[in-house]
Amino acid sequence: MDALKKNRRPLRSQLVKRINELNTVLSTEQPDCTVVQVKVEMLEIFSKLQTVDDEIATIVDRDGSDQDQDEEFEGVAEYEEKYRTAKVRGDNFLEDQSDRTSSIDSGSGAVAHSHTRMKTYKLPKIELKKFDGDLKDWLHFWSQFEKIHSDDKLHDSDKFQYLVQSMVTGSRAEKLVSQKLPEGSDSIEA
Repeated sequence: MDALKKNRRPLRSQLVKRINELNTVLSTEQPDCTVVQVKVEMLEIFSKLQTVDDEIATIVDRDGSDQDQDEEFEGVAEYEEKYRTAKVRGDNFLEDQSDRTSSIDSGSGAVAHSHTRMKTYKLPKIELKKFDGDLKDWLHFWSQFEKIHSDDKLHDSDKFQYLVQSMVTGSRAEKLVSQKLPEGSDSIEA
């Protein structure tokens, strides 16, 4: 496991470096779209980091104490949050620029392209993956649940109910979530 952690260290370092570079570009008065797009694409080093994190998590789940698991989980979550925050900032900037370009194009008689087209197909309902507190399942769970967490249109109490519903009954994760009930809540209802 020490070898895996040693391999992870430069990946985390590179991820932080690339996040800082993207933030620097975005903080300029007029960021260059091409540079921002390249910086966002360079953040994909995160997928390599996730692979190493998954391998470490498997070992920690099998051989580590609860404290080791908690520390590993928190470290992984910290870097994932940094990555996702930077990626969303970059993607939002690029989308805003694309929207401006489209409105300029449509104002000059050009036709706006695919991102403004209405979808006419119906997708099947996605069932939330249940999380039991097992560290190796965290990234899969979070990649799905993050959409709910990041949705500004959902009220925090609704987000919390979705979180409660996505915990495996009787699991360590459910016990942790039930300790963090909002004031005024007497119980967890699924």
